[in-house]
Amino acid sequence: MKMMALAVVLAWSGMAQAGTVLLSDNYNGIETSTTDVNATLAARQGGTLATTSYAAGGWLWSLVPGAGVGGTSALQCADGGAGASLGLERNWFAGQTTSLAGGGFTVAFDLNLVSAVTPSGKLFGVSFGCDSAWVEAPPTTTQSSFAVAVDDSSTLHVYLQGSDVFSMAVPGLTFDAYHRVQLSYAGTSLANGTGASLLLKVDGQWVDLNPSGSGSAYAFTMNNWGDPELNYLHLTNTGGWASYVDNLEISTGVVPEPASLALLGLGAAAWCVRRRRQG
Repeated sequence: MKMMALAVVLAWSGMAQAGTVLLSDNYNGIETSTTDVNATLAARQGGTLATTSYAAGGWLWSLVPGAGVGGTSALQCADGGAGASLGLERNWFAGQTTSLAGGGFTVAFDLNLVSAVTPSGKLFGVSFGCDSAWVEAPPTTTQSSFAVAVDDSSTLHVYLQGSDVFSMAVPGLTFDAYHRVQLSYAGTSLANGTGASLLLKVDGQWVDLNPSGSGSAYAFTMNNWGDPELNYLHLTNTGGWASYVDNLEISTGVVPEPASLALLGLGAAAWCVRRRRQG
């Protein structure tokens, strides 16, 4: 009986984990700052798609030792007069247009937004489903399927094909400190017309992207410009700002919302109690 109860708890906890790690990048392995963002790829990247290279749009991206979490290296977009984009080109989910493994995918990274030099609206963005190696900055992302960006007032914006469809303040997303950001796409497919949703965590806390309804996910309909695969993932940065990114991880699977976990937990607990009474 105890073994059966343990199996239920393990199965429940496993549902809260992301699936296969496609790509991880800690940006380490350099001794001096370099604008070669593809330096030491083999040493610093992991996952099934390790050694994925970056396509830098703009001249502001670099690897900086000592600037990362705990004094490690980090990816930097330096303050400058023009925006910059950094793209990861892959068929990230090739062959999964009808059934997305793990029910979606998750992108996580540590983000340090440096204090404004010249406030200029949108600051940092993550774009998905782009149709080219370049996405404009600030990340209004008319070239992408969807994107999430943060501005100079720590307000989060959700874009669908260039339209700013949702915004809200995220008080915990402060400047001049690293924050762990986790963004999930929950959907069974990447095909056009698929009903999907976005979920966001900052420093382990859920951000309510659906304040007027139940749950914390933002629901939308996928539109990927007719391309059934997400060929590019972009980090974009507005000119006049500086930011650091560390410990990037892209994986299949989606961490379920708190309400779903609570229901699963209650179900597992009730099952254990019922078995104990019957025993």
